[in-house]
Amino acid sequence: MDIHFISRETYREKYDIHFLKTVQEEFKTSYIIPEGGNNTLGQKGCAEILLPEQKEKYDLFCCSIGTGATFTGIVNSLGGEKKAMGFSAIKNGHYIANEIQQQTPFSNFELQ
Repeated sequence: MDIHFISRETYREKYDIHFLKTVQEEFKTSYIIPEGGNNTLGQKGCAEILLPEQKEKYDLFCCSIGTGATFTGIVNSLGGEKKAMGFSAIKNGHYIANEIQQQTPFSNFELQ
């Protein structure tokens, strides 16, 4: 694995489709992982955090939230059966609720 550093200015373009295409053209075998690992695969991996026997023992699962990947995985793992409560690590981070809701069919969560 090779690590290539970029400037803060370039980093701000991390979601820009043209920037991402340029990276993929330069590094043909690259796999781009979004910040915080927040994509379908990251959420699927985080859904495996809770074992079936853990879900049966507790009524409420709490988790801090950065990008939302871990929390979304936990909400999906609970399958609407138990409640999840998330605590945003970002000041005024309640915008993330919409992003989480778009990535799960469940509404068994609330953010603090």
